[in-house]
Amino acid sequence: MQDFGESAPGIDTTGKLSADPRSETEVKALLRFELPVQRRAASGRAEAARARLRQIERREQFARERIVAEVMQAVEGLDAAYDQTGEARLNLRLALELRDAEERKLLLGLSNLINVNIREVQAADAAQLLIDAQAAWFRAVADYEAAVTRSL
Repeated sequence: MQDFGESAPGIDTTGKLSADPRSETEVKALLRFELPVQRRAASGRAEAARARLRQIERREQFARERIVAEVMQAVEGLDAAYDQTGEARLNLRLALELRDAEERKLLLGLSNLINVNIREVQAADAAQLLIDAQAAWFRAVADYEAAVTRSL
């Protein structure tokens, strides 16, 4: 083995970093990898565009899910308002029948004006509840139409 001058630290025969790499198994190699700036910039722009696209896709998915939830909520509101209106109609019909029966009883002398008046107040309350239920129905229809329109 012959010394050819100063040496720089390298890797010894065991594969460890050595301060004096001069040995029979010493191999020095230099690997240089360069990526042109234009290519790195283009890769960066492409990755940024992919990130923006993923963000837009997530926003779109969120908007779809929100619209579906709004429409489903509006449909549930329609169902509830429909049921409430049906119950209010039945309640009014029964209250009117009771009022009419109480008036017949009064004509037969089996009742008094206080009971007839109570039945009339109950019928009026039932009519008011029906009006409120119908108003809720129309609000539910408007909510449903607004949700469907927003989804278009």
